[in-house]
Amino acid sequence: CAGGEMMEWVAKQEQDLRTEDVSRIAFQLLTAVDHCAKHHIIHRDIKPENIMFTQPTPKAEIRMIDFGSGVMDDPAAELDEGAELGRHTTFAGSAFYISPEMFQRTYKQATDVWSAGVTLYVLVAGYPADQLQKAFNILQTAKGRDLKKLPNMPENMPESYYDMLEGLLVYRHKKRKSAAE
Repeated sequence: CAGGEMMEWVAKQEQDLRTEDVSRIAFQLLTAVDHCAKHHIIHRDIKPENIMFTQPTPKAEIRMIDFGSGVMDDPAAELDEGAELGRHTTFAGSAFYISPEMFQRTYKQATDVWSAGVTLYVLVAGYPADQLQKAFNILQTAKGRDLKKLPNMPENMPESYYDMLEGLLVYRHKKRKSAAE
């Protein structure tokens, strides 16, 4: 992981991230989240500090690290959608990246999809330290939010980026897309 953490890697790049770079990184991150889901692992702390790059080069691959907060999911619990069986209740993760259902302490694999969405927002816009509460409020709003109004969003982002974020950051976890989708 010679490229360092996600934000270190971004800072080392000689040119600004291009749409192709964001697309590649998003694909790799969501593939990693999907791989975990297929193996019944919930990471519970996906954030830029836990995304490492294999090289400092522009086309480096990523690695998801730090599974210390991770937990095994119960695949048998997936058979009964209405039951609380199989839901996790232990609070884990880093505040800005935590899904709404994590705050309610009843979550499943979809919590990682949310965290990946927030991580991809930070990849493009940077960590909005000076407007953190505004960004958090927009992200955690169930209805009527406009992701284009998130702090520091570049004006030239394609609609496909916002479509992806909308799918990853659906407030109701049962309606949220999976990483594979």
